[in-house]
Amino acid sequence: MSKREIVQLGNEVLRQTAKIVDDIGSSEIQQVIKDLLCTLEGTSGV
Repeated sequence: MSKREIVQLGNEVLRQTAKIVDDIGSSEIQQVIKDLLCTLEGTSGV
């Protein structure tokens, strides 16, 4: 697992359209979920 960057309001990436997720059980999406949980645990998010 790795921590991801937390972007703030005003960051251009927040204006991008999200991609549709076809398979939430895929290994790629499961890794993203694990990374996001790791990021939240490393901050005051959780």
